Amino acid sequence: MSTVTVQRCGDGGGGVSSSDPFASCLGVMTAALTQAVDAPAWSLTDEALVERITATVQVRAGVDELLARLVGSALERELARLAGASSPTAWLVSSQQLSRGDAAAVVAAARAVNDTVEATRTAWSQGRVNTDQAVLIASTVTSLGVGVDMVA
Repeated sequence: MSTVTVQRCGDGGGGVSSSDPFASCLGVMTAALTQAVDAPAWSLTDEALVERITATVQVRAGVDELLARLVGSALERELARLAGASSPTAWLVSSQQLSRGDAAAVVAAARAVNDTVEATRTAWSQGRVNTDQAVLIASTVTSLGVGVDMVA
């Protein structure tokens, strides 16, 4: 099976200023997904279908990392408390219409994957590890102590 390269979003996508790389990246992703919304998956060969599934799983990991990083910043700023929510999970449920389980998982990921596990976060953002793996690695490394991040 071939490997898939996950490319980073560049600036200028989606008509958004490059001063906000998050908005730019999200604009590019939204536009790309819109292009594929009506594409018939049945037209792919078996090999191409497996490659697209692999690429989608990798992109999903990158999106999960981005969401966790943004939620991590919201945690640092105490946006849930400022919004009057009883918890960050409750805030995500009410403001983003996530299920309680999904919101709790995002908050847990945001808390687990931090600056002390940068190699793990980078691997996650590139789709080299999935969300569950990134959280497990980060939690384990954090429990071992600072400077032990070994995923590269």
